[in-house]
Amino acid sequence: MPLSDGSTGLSHRSFWQPIDAAFVVTVAPCIQPSPLAIHNFPAAGIPVDVECRSSTQRRRVASACNSLGFYKTRTFPVLFFMDNPCNPGDSGALVRLPRGAAIGIYNGSEPSPDTGATSGRVLNFAQAMFALDTTPYL
Repeated sequence: MPLSDGSTGLSHRSFWQPIDAAFVVTVAPCIQPSPLAIHNFPAAGIPVDVECRSSTQRRRVASACNSLGFYKTRTFPVLFFMDNPCNPGDSGALVRLPRGAAIGIYNGSEPSPDTGATSGRVLNFAQAMFALDTTPYL
């Protein structure tokens, strides 16, 4: 697949319960990328940016799973929900704090029985990196 810098990459899917992620395999860069900061747990009410296919979308965390501060598990997904979903096809988008730290991977829309609306479902980024034994770079 062609990339924005003119190089190419191969799509590689990785699945390790409860994480479902896709990676693009590329040639190693000449310049070492910077490590991506991770914020382990978002709180309800904070603003977030979702790096969607078409543009960055501003959302707000509506509710966060109480995992008792535990994300190093493959037993259950640690989720949080945004006030609004993004567009179809944006699944897999990076969700980050406005100052840049990664907090999640957008999974799609989810009906919200409490509000009668639809929320955006997000998987905890720290859990995904633990379960996939991956170090994120930007």
